[in-house]
Amino acid sequence: FRILCRSDFRGKAMRALSRFIVTDDVEVRELPGSAVGVIGPLSSQRLSRAWQALPQKPFAQAEASLEGRPVLLVRDTRFGLDGYQLWVGPDCKAFCADWIAQHCDCAAVDSEVLEILRIEAGIPTAGVDYDESNLPLECNLEHALNFTKGCYTGQEIIARVTYRASVSRKLMGLLVKQDTIPTPGEEILFQNRVIGRVTSAVQSPRLGGPIALAYIEKEFLSVSEVELKSSGTGAEMRPLPLAPPNL
Repeated sequence: FRILCRSDFRGKAMRALSRFIVTDDVEVRELPGSAVGVIGPLSSQRLSRAWQALPQKPFAQAEASLEGRPVLLVRDTRFGLDGYQLWVGPDCKAFCADWIAQHCDCAAVDSEVLEILRIEAGIPTAGVDYDESNLPLECNLEHALNFTKGCYTGQEIIARVTYRASVSRKLMGLLVKQDTIPTPGEEILFQNRVIGRVTSAVQSPRLGGPIALAYIEKEFLSVSEVELKSSGTGAEMRPLPLAPPNL
């Protein structure tokens, strides 16, 4: 298994994985490197100029090379768009990004664009939208769970919540009605009662205004109109993703 994480979470991820290795014949080791993302409706078409055999299933991988440099192609459709990750060595990221831009007609974008796509797709970020106190079922991460496998750490509570109860809160999407971007931690009101809080927010050109991710108490998940406490701005509440997939 290969795991990609933010550099500031590297040590924490290594410790978490190592903690659960008891008698298993497993080794956890660091693989230095970086990832270059190619995201958009024409990703497969453009990357086929460099590689004909592209992986097709989500998270499928294919080993390749770029002018003699090893590249791992990883199918990435998390954003509801055609896309790939290109995993490269620690000194190859800039070269790979420049080569893709020049030869595959891909425009370079900054992290703000990725943040917009992330929130439109309802993808939570560790340390921002969730931490160890959250259940995956609260965080729009059901797709990351296998409900038919054997025993695993946390299985009991996941099974209990899934089959016998429900989560006490759920990550939802907000379409803000005025041109005011909510701030993380801002409280959400319904009939003057606090029912949740914002975790992430951006301005979305595709959806025509500010959008946000927010945790909402379970008894209010069917509510359609809420209010942001600090600004008094109204917002429409929707299940995730906020933007429909375009694959």
